[in-house]
Amino acid sequence: MQETFLEAWKSLRSGRVVESPGAWLAGVLVHRAGRRRRRIERSVPIERALDEARDAADLPAPDLDLLRAREHIQRALAALDADRRAVFLLVYQEGLSCRETGELLGVPLGTVLSRLHRARGELRLILRHLVEAQDEQRAANGGSA
Repeated sequence: MQETFLEAWKSLRSGRVVESPGAWLAGVLVHRAGRRRRRIERSVPIERALDEARDAADLPAPDLDLLRAREHIQRALAALDADRRAVFLLVYQEGLSCRETGELLGVPLGTVLSRLHRARGELRLILRHLVEAQDEQRAANGGSA
């Protein structure tokens, strides 16, 4: 959030006129989150980075099931509609209330609540499909994956 405010401050110093500050700031936040997500997707795979860190520190192996769960969650979030994903992340990752999220995005509280409800439902379905696909792949490989 601090980096978002810093980016917004720099943009305002350039003399740009903002008609709807809340919606504009939310746009900066969503744009910044998208850039961060793309940067993470291009970065070194989590498993390889953890393996290298473990080898260097001589630590026990990471929990691969936990890593797979995190990967599933990232894929599911990426599959969500941008509006629903923004609401979900602001409420659950950033810890904003639904009212604060609505004010930040410039939408009514009811819209936030419906987007959040739909996002949770979609995430459940997407995660269920990802886990089922993983189980099918594991079964096709003879139980090892």
